[in-house]
Amino acid sequence: MASLRSRAEIDDFDPDFLPFVGIDSETDSFPIGNVRRYWAKESLFFQDIKIAAAEAHFREYALSACRRTVARFGNEKPLPEDYNYYTPEE
Repeated sequence: MASLRSRAEIDDFDPDFLPFVGIDSETDSFPIGNVRRYWAKESLFFQDIKIAAAEAHFREYALSACRRTVARFGNEKPLPEDYNYYTPEE
């Protein structure tokens, strides 16, 4: 989603896309996709623990941002609770 901003001509500081930019920034070092074949199995084991923790941590934050984005570009209205933005203190 973060990389779609430029193709969709979305402002860099658009509040509906910033959550995806933040998540991308926090998780961009994780071995995902084809790069995993170059990692040692033991290292992947520990990285997978970090990936699972990040997914659990960001899940509701990302789903809320997804609902806002779908509502914005689709025909639905976002729910009020979808505007509870993540803050690092949480």
